[in-house]
Amino acid sequence: MSLPSDLPRVRAVTGPQIVLALAALGLVYGAGRLQFVALSLAEVSLTQLGQLLATAAFVALLIERAVELILNWRFGPAEIAIVAPLKQAADRNHAQMKMLARDMDLLVSPQDRMTLVDDGLRHSVLNARELLPAQAADTRGRLEDLSLLKKSWATVSAMTLGIGLSLSGFQLLHGALAPQVDLSALPPLQANVFSFVDICLTSIVLAGGADGIHRLMTRLIDFGKTSRTRIMQD
Repeated sequence: MSLPSDLPRVRAVTGPQIVLALAALGLVYGAGRLQFVALSLAEVSLTQLGQLLATAAFVALLIERAVELILNWRFGPAEIAIVAPLKQAADRNHAQMKMLARDMDLLVSPQDRMTLVDDGLRHSVLNARELLPAQAADTRGRLEDLSLLKKSWATVSAMTLGIGLSLSGFQLLHGALAPQVDLSALPPLQANVFSFVDICLTSIVLAGGADGIHRLMTRLIDFGKTSRTRIMQD
């Protein structure tokens, strides 16, 4: 009996996936053997989490502004150099069109106007109008390449600033759990792992920008409202 052809095919498990699964199981087993302590999160306050996220959003805004200044310093002159020739060509074409229109208005005789049109000014204007779209397409392509480079610089700059702030002491997990959880009671290895994860998480969240943090705050507020409603109903 053959299976229907429209059923999704199950992909075979690859070697790297098996290695990663075994490594994860090894980490879990090692944590159990090292007697890692489970943290009690029952006393964590939603209000304090909201205040912490608001502070993180402010810091993320500062990082965004710093990245914007870095990009303007690094790529501002290059962007001007790319756009300036196109703007100059457009202005020159516009000036030639105005000159041709002015000269045509000054001439009364239709024969003189035809002579002016045949003299070559029209050819220069038409050539400029033909070359302008090609120059605009080339400028657009160069700006797109510059935009990709700016995105990579923005990511690296934001991550660097986020890591620097995390290493200097601004860490989200510590800020959220330290007031209610005694982190000093953790085994040394677990405390080091916790700090490493906290630094990585904080760096990524800050580098992701303030919009993502605002979405977290919105979900946290909605969760708090839903929880209070359920408690009152019960």
